[in-house]
Amino acid sequence: MAVALVALGAACGDDLVVPTLEAVTDERLDGISVRPGLEVEVVVDGLRGPTQFLVMADGSHLVAEINGGENDGDGRVVQVDSGGTHTVVLSGLDKPTGIALVGQELWVMERDRLTRGPIGGDRVVVAEDLPNNGRSEGTLTVLPDGRVLFDTSGFLPGNPVPIAPSSNVQLSPDVGGDRTDTDNEAF
Repeated sequence: MAVALVALGAACGDDLVVPTLEAVTDERLDGISVRPGLEVEVVVDGLRGPTQFLVMADGSHLVAEINGGENDGDGRVVQVDSGGTHTVVLSGLDKPTGIALVGQELWVMERDRLTRGPIGGDRVVVAEDLPNNGRSEGTLTVLPDGRVLFDTSGFLPGNPVPIAPSSNVQLSPDVGGDRTDTDNEAF
């Protein structure tokens, strides 16, 4: 699977015009069509179930990958340099779906927990037993003030729900895991 950067145009209102699309010529992107004039470029390839990526200051990419079967527990974060070399910086993750860099700490969202720590270093659990839909949590977003947002992906019937399902949740990195539900006053 390839990760590609694509520029997309959007229209608002009732007068949506659907343009004629052209197939992308790169065979690695077979089946993708875009509006004429847009360019699609493979930026990183050779990934195994990528879920989120970050572009680092040096131009390399950090990529969260499922890396095998969905329930294998073999998820990882790889760093891909400008030459395409993949270096595993974290492994043994349970369905990593989100990554974010806050200062020098890499935050990782897994199936039902959120951890942080230096790239390649020891991890600290920030939140665990998060509600999920049996598969995973969502991606992570860092706000300009350093807070980290994530979304809960629901819950399985019969499981306790410590945070309102399908909510956006924010954490302040400097307090190490205090949770504030941005949708309601669930806790």
